[in-house]
Amino acid sequence: LFIGTHNFKNFTSKEEDEFNFVRTIFDINIKNYKDGHLKLTFIGDGFMRYEIRKIVGTLIECGKNRLSENEILYYLNNEKRIIINYTAIPNGLYLKKVRYK
Repeated sequence: LFIGTHNFKNFTSKEEDEFNFVRTIFDINIKNYKDGHLKLTFIGDGFMRYEIRKIVGTLIECGKNRLSENEILYYLNNEKRIIINYTAIPNGLYLKKVRYK
Protein backbone atom coordinates (compact mmCIF):
# COMPACT_ATOMS: atom_id res chain seq x y z
CA LEU A 1 0.00 0.00 0.00
CA PHE A 2 2.82 2.42 0.79
CA ILE A 3 5.01 1.75 -2.23
CA GLY A 4 4.57 4.36 -4.95
CA THR A 5 3.90 8.07 -5.02
CA HIS A 6 1.41 9.18 -2.38
CA ASN A 7 0.37 12.21 -0.43
CA PHE A 8 1.64 11.22 3.03
CA LYS A 9 0.06 14.21 4.81
CA ASN A 10 -1.60 11.92 7.35
CA PHE A 11 1.67 10.10 8.07
CA THR A 12 3.76 13.07 9.21
CA SER A 13 3.71 15.76 11.85
CA LYS A 14 5.28 18.13 9.33
CA GLU A 15 3.67 21.54 9.61
CA GLU A 16 5.74 23.82 7.42
CA ASP A 17 5.28 23.70 3.67
CA GLU A 18 1.97 21.99 4.33
CA PHE A 19 1.08 21.73 0.66
CA ASN A 20 3.98 19.47 -0.26
CA PHE A 21 3.42 16.11 1.39
CA VAL A 22 3.92 14.04 -1.77
CA ARG A 23 6.76 11.54 -1.59
CA THR A 24 7.66 8.35 -3.43
CA ILE A 25 8.60 5.12 -1.70
CA PHE A 26 10.37 2.93 -4.25
CA ASP A 27 10.75 -0.16 -2.11
CA ILE A 28 10.24 -1.55 1.38
CA ASN A 29 12.36 -4.54 2.34
CA ILE A 30 11.53 -6.64 5.39
CA LYS A 31 13.99 -9.11 6.87
CA ASN A 32 12.92 -11.47 9.64
CA TYR A 33 15.70 -12.63 11.98
CA LYS A 34 15.67 -15.91 13.92
CA ASP A 35 15.67 -14.02 17.24
CA GLY A 36 12.30 -12.44 16.37
CA HIS A 37 13.65 -9.05 15.29
CA LEU A 38 12.62 -7.45 12.04
CA LYS A 39 14.63 -5.13 9.83
CA LEU A 40 12.62 -2.79 7.62
CA THR A 41 14.41 -0.82 4.95
CA PHE A 42 12.61 2.02 3.15
CA ILE A 43 13.94 3.41 -0.11
CA GLY A 44 12.41 6.65 -1.31
CA ASP A 45 12.95 10.10 -2.72
CA GLY A 46 12.68 11.77 0.69
CA PHE A 47 10.99 11.35 4.03
CA MET A 48 9.23 13.77 6.35
CA ARG A 49 9.33 14.04 10.12
CA TYR A 50 7.82 10.90 11.72
CA GLU A 51 6.74 9.52 8.33
CA ILE A 52 8.55 6.19 8.66
CA ARG A 53 7.68 5.84 12.35
CA LYS A 54 4.01 6.41 11.53
CA ILE A 55 4.08 3.94 8.65
CA VAL A 56 5.76 1.28 10.83
CA GLY A 57 3.34 1.98 13.70
CA THR A 58 0.46 1.58 11.26
CA LEU A 59 1.87 -1.74 10.00
CA ILE A 60 2.22 -2.96 13.59
CA GLU A 61 -1.41 -2.10 14.33
CA CYS A 62 -2.49 -3.82 11.12
CA GLY A 63 -0.50 -6.91 12.13
CA LYS A 64 -2.31 -6.92 15.49
CA ASN A 65 -5.66 -6.77 13.62
CA ARG A 66 -6.42 -3.35 15.14
CA LEU A 67 -6.38 -1.61 11.76
CA SER A 68 -7.58 -2.86 8.38
CA GLU A 69 -6.16 -2.39 4.92
CA ASN A 70 -9.21 -0.25 4.07
CA GLU A 71 -8.47 2.04 7.02
CA ILE A 72 -4.90 2.47 5.81
CA LEU A 73 -6.22 3.37 2.36
CA TYR A 74 -8.58 5.86 4.02
CA TYR A 75 -5.62 7.70 5.58
CA LEU A 76 -3.60 7.54 2.35
CA ASN A 77 -6.41 8.83 0.14
CA ASN A 78 -8.34 11.22 2.39
CA GLU A 79 -8.36 14.83 1.20
CA LYS A 80 -8.70 16.12 4.77
CA ARG A 81 -5.68 16.17 7.06
CA ILE A 82 -6.32 13.51 9.71
CA ILE A 83 -2.91 12.56 11.12
CA ILE A 84 -2.71 8.89 12.02
CA ASN A 85 -2.08 8.22 15.73
CA TYR A 86 0.13 5.15 15.40
CA THR A 87 3.83 5.94 15.78
CA ALA A 88 6.57 3.37 16.31
CA ILE A 89 9.20 4.10 18.95
CA PRO A 90 12.43 5.63 17.58
CA ASN A 91 14.76 2.98 19.05
CA GLY A 92 16.72 1.33 16.26
CA LEU A 93 15.65 3.86 13.64
CA TYR A 94 18.47 5.48 11.72
CA LEU A 95 19.26 7.01 8.37
CA LYS A 96 21.53 4.61 6.53
CA LYS A 97 22.38 6.40 3.31
CA VAL A 98 21.58 9.53 1.34
CA ARG A 99 22.16 9.78 -2.40
CA TYR A 100 21.95 13.01 -4.34
CA LYS A 101 21.34 13.24 -8.06
